Amino acid sequence: MVNLHEIESFAKDLIKEHCPTYRFEWSRGTTVHGQCSYTRRVIKLSKPYALVATQDQIFNTITHEIAHAVVGSGHGHDFVWQRKHKELGGNGKRCSTVSVPRAINYVLTCEGKCWTANYQRRPKLEGRICRRCRGKLISTVA
Repeated sequence: MVNLHEIESFAKDLIKEHCPTYRFEWSRGTTVHGQCSYTRRVIKLSKPYALVATQDQIFNTITHEIAHAVVGSGHGHDFVWQRKHKELGGNGKRCSTVSVPRAINYVLTCEGKCWTANYQRRPKLEGRICRRCRGKLISTVA
């Protein structure tokens, strides 16, 4: 079982060592595993991702974002960023292959039962109707 407190402590130690003006935050993302905000000086790690990824994958994601913070916003995933990521112990690659399951919190259907769709966040229904039967849309908690 993954210990989120240990991951957070590890991330904060690495950030303090390599980019001390940045801070650590958790995110709720399921498609973005890590993020570096240059303007807010924040490195984020997805909590849902951390719960399913291995320690090596988590380390790689943290060093990926630290490399962004260290080389600056003008480099994206270029060779300067790749070199820094590898220096930090990462693999120098751009994307993760980890699949994070998405929670289904809401189910959207039309009153004519033409179709259903699953949503993580509550869908906005104001002024929307079914394209097929022109019926009212109904959102229920999953």
